[in-house]
Amino acid sequence: MAVFNGFYGVQACRIRYDLLKYVAQDYPKVQFIEPELQDVIPGTIEDARKKIQDLLLKYPQKGDLRAVWACWDIPGIGAAQAIDAAGRKDIKVYGADGEPAALDLVADPSSSFTAIAAQEPYKVGQAAVDTAARFLAGQAVPKTVYLDAFIVTKENVAEARKKLEPK
Repeated sequence: MAVFNGFYGVQACRIRYDLLKYVAQDYPKVQFIEPELQDVIPGTIEDARKKIQDLLLKYPQKGDLRAVWACWDIPGIGAAQAIDAAGRKDIKVYGADGEPAALDLVADPSSSFTAIAAQEPYKVGQAAVDTAARFLAGQAVPKTVYLDAFIVTKENVAEARKKLEPK
């Protein structure tokens, strides 16, 4: 598996990456390609597409590279573009957040972008406002607030779009 490990200094990316590695310990057949891929800004999509094109040249055999995971959807878009352009139906892309352009790829039956772990933006905003209101009222607030995520797949992308739309 190729990994775009995001920006490890960003808490959300660090948590996602650390949990990916932690869960993968239970799946000994999952192997990570080293070195892991580092995201860049700006030009994230183009950079990711180029990095995956390079990996496809390095791993041309079916089964050598089976998945690409991205800490956020934007590099996943570039990865899917490269994989799809190469006609590699054996490689799947997985991302996080629910970026509209990534959802478009998940909705496309011919795209390698397979699934996204998403959170409802309205609920994220609501949690932020609730936390700020508690703080301003002099109440104790948690250091971190976690919200439930859900998986967006080719089968439920239309329903998921409704959950991800602004209220």
